[in-house]
Amino acid sequence: MENNMINFTEEILKNNSFHTSRVRLTGDNYENIDMGLRKTIIKTEDLQIAAEHLLQFLNPQMVHFSTDIFKCTYAALILPDKETALICGPVLYEKISQQKLLDLVYELSLSEKFLEPLKRYYDNIPYLSSPAMFENLFLTLGKELYGKSSTIVFHGPDFYDKWDVPYHNYLRIPGQPFSNIDIIETRYEIENAIIGAIASGNEELALGLFAKMHKTCMPQRLSDNIRDLKNYTITGNTIMRKAAEHAGVHPIHIDCYSNSLIPVIECIANENDARMVQRKMVHGYCQLVKNYRQKKYSPLVQKIITCIDTDLCADLSLNSLSEHLGANASYLSALFSKETGMTLTNYVNMRRIEYAKKLLLSTSLPIKSIALQCGFTDVYYFSKQFKRIVQCTPKNFRQSYISMDKKHLQEIQKNLS
Repeated sequence: MENNMINFTEEILKNNSFHTSRVRLTGDNYENIDMGLRKTIIKTEDLQIAAEHLLQFLNPQMVHFSTDIFKCTYAALILPDKETALICGPVLYEKISQQKLLDLVYELSLSEKFLEPLKRYYDNIPYLSSPAMFENLFLTLGKELYGKSSTIVFHGPDFYDKWDVPYHNYLRIPGQPFSNIDIIETRYEIENAIIGAIASGNEELALGLFAKMHKTCMPQRLSDNIRDLKNYTITGNTIMRKAAEHAGVHPIHIDCYSNSLIPVIECIANENDARMVQRKMVHGYCQLVKNYRQKKYSPLVQKIITCIDTDLCADLSLNSLSEHLGANASYLSALFSKETGMTLTNYVNMRRIEYAKKLLLSTSLPIKSIALQCGFTDVYYFSKQFKRIVQCTPKNFRQSYISMDKKHLQEIQKNLS
């Protein structure tokens, strides 16, 4: 009966592309548990030690879930013979985007040559948007094998992988004892100040702090200087992402801008390129904070504004938004007016007209096409709202700037972005 249950569980897992292994608790070869990640891709023997460490802590009453430093999760439990264990994994509880992959390679101080192999590796691992079914399957198996006393235990990367870094002599300058401590503390102080500057939208201060950081001793972590510059820029991007989030910018805006920077960062060819990209990042994140900071609004109004800003062509009527957000329409309307000082309809039209102004100056699209891209299905209603807000028709708005010199026009476009 027990073997039937185990075999049935394994069959379900394998049919759904989950990798499973049966291993002896001692004296076995564990190098294929992670589908060859450490042995074949990273070329390290760490898995044998890590697996032995994990198996020491297994007992028949517990189902263990371990997440390693590569964001991979494994389920493990001892089988009734008490000599072997069933291990399932790796599985992913979060999607490994290109940005997360770059961050991971940087955090683990891996060479960029591992980017492509790791991407292929992650593409072949099951992603679980909701881990509950996976965890419940093993908990049910544990209870069938060992009764109701079976429990779940979770372990993080510190338990599974031991990648200790020695700090003696790190950044040490001969003849200047403890200078390495000063260097690290200074760098972290500047990073915290950059977070504060970005979070307040203070572009001038943030740029000054970045210039100050360039003057500090930044250690070269890799033999490839260009990869090192890219990694430091990725770190800066991560810091600024968190600063914008702290300021109350919705993650959808942050993620969109952050992802747009990935190909730009990867094109860095020298130190000047890196500094130009970093300045671009500072400007971009400060603009995000200025344009999309929502901390002064209640959570419900923040959600309304995010819905409007992310899809101007959607049905943004009061009834549609109240239904989408599960809120009473009258309450939503009153709350929005109270916090923003204008009705929902006027706010939606204002945002749509702002975008229309940008398209009128930066493209040669027909006015009817611009109206549609801004969420207006009726071009006459669009023109009416445009004139009410801007005090002139869309056609006159565009024509009045055609004769302007290019520099002035670019400045206007910048202010509208």
